[in-house]
Order: sequence, then C-alpha cells, then structure tokens
Amino acid sequence: MQSWAASCPGFQHGGPSGWQNLATNTPCGSGKKDCNSIVGAAWMWYDQEETKWNYDSNQCNGGWATCGHFSNMMSPSVTSIACGWSECANGNYV
Repeated sequence: MQSWAASCPGFQHGGPSGWQNLATNTPCGSGKKDCNSIVGAAWMWYDQEETKWNYDSNQCNGGWATCGHFSNMMSPSVTSIACGWSECANGNYV
C-alpha cells in the first residue's frame, strides 16, 4: 500500500464491487495537521458515513457513493485494511 501511495496516482475510487482506496488527495481535511494520524482518516470516514447507514435494510441512505468508504471497511468479505501515506509534489496527500 505504501508504494501505491508513494506513486501519487491522483484521485481514484474503486466501485461497489471492487477494491476501495480510502485516502486520496486530501483524505482527512485541508491541512497536513489533520492528516498526522493515518488511522484518523479511517475513523473520519466511519464517523461521517456510519450515520447514513440503514442497519434495518443493510444499505446506505442515498446510495453507494454516500457511504461507500464505510460499507467497504465494514464488509464481512474484507480480510485486511492497509495504510499508506504520501505528500505529493502538487501538495495533495495520498
């Protein structure tokens, strides 16, 4: 994962049935200070998107794009979660 982040691939997302990169460009706010804890980025998505998850229907209110990070992290088929972080030449963080 670190080598992927170091390549500064730009903004990319997987799809509902594919892999999901959770942290691209400015993953946890507008400044480096907000990104000092890599684990914090995952918790940020959890906190923001979990509230949109409907546990009764087991679906996201508003569609996959509304809480895709949360659903991909919490999917029973997830076997591992990895982190990588890089500050790119354009000032974005991956």
